[in-house]
Amino acid sequence: MTIRAAAQALAEAGGTPPLETGVFVGSTIGESRAFEDAAEGAPLRLEDFTVSSFAAGLARRFRLHGAA
Repeated sequence: MTIRAAAQALAEAGGTPPLETGVFVGSTIGESRAFEDAAEGAPLRLEDFTVSSFAAGLARRFRLHGAA
C-alpha cells in the first residue's frame, strides 16, 4: 500500500524526483503487525515492521539515494 500511494503521488506530481530525494514515512501503526503475527505463534521480528523499513523500501523501489 505504501508503494502504491507513493507511485500515485509521484504520478500526480509529474516528472521524476532527483536521485538525492529523501524518503520520510510517518505512521500510527508502527510494528503492530509484528505483534499480531507473534500472537499467532510467529517469532517476534520488529525489525521487519518498523516505519524506517517502509522508507528504505520506498527508496529502493524508486531508486532514491537521499536520507531514508
